[in-house]
Amino acid sequence: MPNTATANNEELKHRILARKLELEAKFEHLKADTAGKTADVRKRIQEDLDDLGIRIAEGWEHLTANAVQTLNDWLIRTDSY
Repeated sequence: MPNTATANNEELKHRILARKLELEAKFEHLKADTAGKTADVRKRIQEDLDDLGIRIAEGWEHLTANAVQTLNDWLIRTDSY
């Protein structure tokens, strides 16, 4: 029987990586747009991608409950792009 926490972490990992790819694609698309308003969005996306990189640098294997909550919060925050 699979460990529920491990299964939940795998599902979270897949959602996070999918969102990361979405944000990277949006960032690349916005780089081509020279309008001032897109510069702010690009900056926020880059900051969120950098933040994610720091949070998952230790790996996915042993996420604490706090780390899982932080990643879920990241998903919610980045859903607005």
